[in-house]
Amino acid sequence: KTEESLINSQEDGRNERANTKPIIFQFFNTFVFDELITATGILRLVDNPPLRSYDPSLQQDFAHWIQQIKGSNFIIRNKLKNLLPNI
Repeated sequence: KTEESLINSQEDGRNERANTKPIIFQFFNTFVFDELITATGILRLVDNPPLRSYDPSLQQDFAHWIQQIKGSNFIIRNKLKNLLPNI
């Protein structure tokens, strides 16, 4: 039962992450992401590049999905602890 519940929670988390993608594309400048990806890995930002949009509605939508993801991560972590108590 707990394993099935964990699988369902993981699926919820995947769906929540998928729901952020359209917002991310509206919010963040893809050209900035492109500059960060290199043959040796992903670079860290050294400054704070401008966003593509500062729309408060998008900010609220993005914040909603981030909260959902955080909640799912918390639930998954706790279920894993119950399955594997030495974590």
